[in-house]
Amino acid sequence: MQKIEADQGFPYKLMKSKLFHREQYKELLYIVNKNIPGISANEVIGMFKKLSNTGCSSAMFANSLVEQIYQNDEDFKNRFGFSLLTKGKIDCNKLMVDIFSKLYAVMKVKFIEYERYSFGSINEAALALLGKTYNTDTETLLQLFYNGINADGKDLNGNLLFKSKKPKITNHIGTCEQVAKEKFGIEGIKTLEQLKNICKQKNVEVEFKDIEIYEKLTGLGTENFNFWSNYYLNKYDLDFSFNNDAIIVSDFKEDYVSFMAHINNLVAEGYSISVASTPNSIAYMHTDRKMSWSKISSKETGHIMIFKYFDNNNDIVVSSYGEDYIIPKEYFNLLEYNKLNKKEKEENKKRV
Repeated sequence: MQKIEADQGFPYKLMKSKLFHREQYKELLYIVNKNIPGISANEVIGMFKKLSNTGCSSAMFANSLVEQIYQNDEDFKNRFGFSLLTKGKIDCNKLMVDIFSKLYAVMKVKFIEYERYSFGSINEAALALLGKTYNTDTETLLQLFYNGINADGKDLNGNLLFKSKKPKITNHIGTCEQVAKEKFGIEGIKTLEQLKNICKQKNVEVEFKDIEIYEKLTGLGTENFNFWSNYYLNKYDLDFSFNNDAIIVSDFKEDYVSFMAHINNLVAEGYSISVASTPNSIAYMHTDRKMSWSKISSKETGHIMIFKYFDNNNDIVVSSYGEDYIIPKEYFNLLEYNKLNKKEKEENKKRV
């Protein structure tokens, strides 16, 4: 079956021409709304624009994941909840949008809680919290303060309130819905405002930090990629993980023939291979069709692609922006390579 490889710029281009590609765009919107319920049209535009600028890792992950797991559309739909086909072709763009939008709504949430107490009198508070009483209310309040407890007004029944000065801090990573369920056991929380209201009701202070998408999933850092790729897969409760391990290019030095043999052996063993150019590295690629040359990375950012094969000139052919690009072999040792593969989870092995 033919495959449409992921192009990080495709959803943004499609959005601008959605009148001519209405059904395709609706399919991508369905995936986005599944992950971010209630997202506005402007937010979708912003997200697709960001995907176009920072989404090479999501594109590479989608391409490699399809290589590793796709058997048929029924199996895929059962696992992920949507069809991967577009006009009879396997469309990696759909999986790329699912990956990017599922991580796009993820944030780091810090919950700050203080133990709170209610007593009928200051002496009652001192006896319960410090195990003794004092001569005056002023002395009692000072002793409570020295022991990390503040007076905090009165409740609706007129009882005195006290609050620990030392916070209990817990950090969570996820969407609003995931964090609310994990922290409070409450389902159906879709927005930041809803989560803030729950925290207010429970006297919990909260801080939100958006994690930039390039921090979430980058193929240039193995540990980072492994964490976020498996975070994504765990949301589907799948029976496998995804591993990304560096290939040490310096082992081959100038021996390009051995390097090619090593890559071809890994592909034969079932690995997918990523090819990355780090920020400000001087490597170029071109398309065979246009023979137009472009620098792979910029001063600020690198670029990651999926390896396809070595051509007749033994140059490296990769998929970038949904089409084949050729990287001349003389640049091979300026690039970073990783081997990626699906790995069955240990608990499943034990059941066999």
